[in-house]
Parts: sequence; structure tokens; C-alpha cells
Amino acid sequence: MVRKILFITLSNIGDVVLSLPVLDALREKFPQASVTVVCGERAKGVFEGDPDVGGLIVYDKRSGIKGNIKLFISLWKERFDVVVDLRNSFFGVLLPAKYKTSPFIRFPQGLKHMKDKHLYKIKKILDGLNTGSTGRSFHFSRSTEEKIGKLLKEGAVGDNDRLVVIAAGSRSHTKRWPKEKFVELIKRVAKDFAVKIILTGDKDDAAVNQYIAQNTQALDLSGKISLNELSYILKKARVLITNDSAASHIASYLDVPLVAVFGITNDAQYGRWSRISTVV
Repeated sequence: MVRKILFITLSNIGDVVLSLPVLDALREKFPQASVTVVCGERAKGVFEGDPDVGGLIVYDKRSGIKGNIKLFISLWKERFDVVVDLRNSFFGVLLPAKYKTSPFIRFPQGLKHMKDKHLYKIKKILDGLNTGSTGRSFHFSRSTEEKIGKLLKEGAVGDNDRLVVIAAGSRSHTKRWPKEKFVELIKRVAKDFAVKIILTGDKDDAAVNQYIAQNTQALDLSGKISLNELSYILKKARVLITNDSAASHIASYLDVPLVAVFGITNDAQYGRWSRISTVV
């Protein structure tokens, strides 16, 4: 009987979203089990407010040996039945559990995408259960609906308007399509289709989005919404047009139609997986 699951995921938001199909698969396999999640500071917003997460531990890799030992002891006392460690850390190696992932796994030659590699790591734990992303790790409360409704109304976006979401930012400058190109694209889209354009991103994307908003009719929501609220907007969108970013992974996870602009990153490994999608 599996009662307690430890899910150790990654640090960056995009990488964590790529691991969510694993969490969904574990929940499907063991629906009665309590899940404790360990993640990095940047990605904690993915799990905050999730009623299916019994415990959330934010891991600080700068905490040093003493901090790591303290965390290890606290996890040891929990006596988890399943330990899934996607960091391949010493926690996954040393913590006792009936079912565990191995840090020494070899992937089949044709397996390239990180989402599929993460799922392969728990293949033996799933024991033949054929599953994938269900999108269940994002929950939308009434307050989320009300806040987004208010922001859209203030931006002259109506309930029946068709939305195109643009994510023009990215953590690395090597992954960013020039902001001038996004301006040109938005003008073409606005001319050819009866849609409203929404710009999303965090505070680091504010300067890029401000430039785009000043040169188009797009509504800029950068820095105004949480990860969960971004997910809610993406669910309402007809399509997301994005750089290689966390937004592209969230849209893929939620099966939102997607156009992803890639630079140097390998899209076969980190690309989109929405059923309706393309990469440029």
C-alpha cells in the first residue's frame, strides 16, 4: 500500500513543468497517497495552492552541508513509500523507499524529449500504466477567475473576444526573438484576424513587453499575474506565440495550440508537445 510519495523536481519553472506529467502519473497510479514536493525557489508557484500537494519544500542549493543534512533527516523520518528524484541527488539515492527512481538509468536511443525521459524514469513504478500529461497540476480558484476577468476588462478585452497570447521574453537572451519582430508579427495578426493580443511575462520581461505594447494595441500583463493566473489565461487563448520559455512548456502541458520560436536550444529535447503546435 502506497501512502506517502516524495517528488523531488527541478529548479527552473520550465524544467519543472516538463516534470509535471510524472506527478500526474503518480497521482493516477496511487490516488490515495499523500504527495510531498521538493522544488527550487523559482518554481514554487507551480505547486502553491494545489490541494493535491500535501507538503511543499523549497530547496535552496546554497544551504550548505548542514542545511542538506537537516533536510535529509527530516525526509528520512517521513518514511516515504515512493521516492522519485528527478534531480538525481543523494536524497533519492539514500532515502529508503519501496519504490525509487535510479540515477543510473540508460534511456532508449530514440527517446529525446525531456518530458518522455522523466516519464521513463518511473516506468517500473507505474508497472504498465500508460499515462501522460493530464493538466491536473494547475487549479483555478474563483479569485483567479475574478482577477483575470478584471484585468482583461480594464484592458478592453471582452468575454467573447478571441485571445492570442504572446510571450516575448525568456531567461536567456539567446532564446529571444527580437522585440521588433514581435511588433511586426502582432500588427499582421491584428490586421488579418479579429483577435485581442495579450502580452505575458515576469518583471524581467517588462522592458521588452513595454516596447511591444507602445508600438501595438496589445494588452501588457507582464509582472501582474502569477504562474497559476498565466495558466488560466493560456487555457482561454486560441493560441500562444512564444520564445523557448516557461510559457511554452505550460501551454504544452495544458494542450494549448502553440507556435514556439526556437534559437540555439534543441527543440527535439525541450520543444512543444501540444497536439496543435509548430516550431519556427
